[in-house]
Amino acid sequence: MIERAGFVGIVKTKTIDAETLKVVAEKEYRNKINNYLLQSVVKWLTGGGAVIPPTQISLGNGLGTPAANDPGLWSPISGTLKTADYIQVYQTFYAQYAHTYQATDPSGQYTEILLSDTNGNPWCHVAVNDYKSTSQLYTVQWQILFQGN
Repeated sequence: MIERAGFVGIVKTKTIDAETLKVVAEKEYRNKINNYLLQSVVKWLTGGGAVIPPTQISLGNGLGTPAANDPGLWSPISGTLKTADYIQVYQTFYAQYAHTYQATDPSGQYTEILLSDTNGNPWCHVAVNDYKSTSQLYTVQWQILFQGN
């Protein structure tokens, strides 16, 4: 019997030198699952209508602690809303989303990342502490796992 179950989000980021492709920084964060994700799963399970899955990743430079009721990024960075490069099932129980920002994409300090659907509904929000220069790539790999004991 499952006593406890829920969603866990893991966000892995890499900053990579665009010329040498050497990894400059690699970090891992735990994200906050937004209420919208939970409501969408219940809607799907009960046949309550179509659910638009998350496909968008965006960066911001706002400050705070992510909460389940966050409506989106606190301070979005223009030009960073991107469709994930790939979306796949990973090890049967994970949904995995990834995007690589190019050297030509906005650079600077990133303090938050959002996973959302095409209507802008927030599925997951994470606070980060990452920096990308104009000569670097920035990769976001997002895993959402349904976990039970």
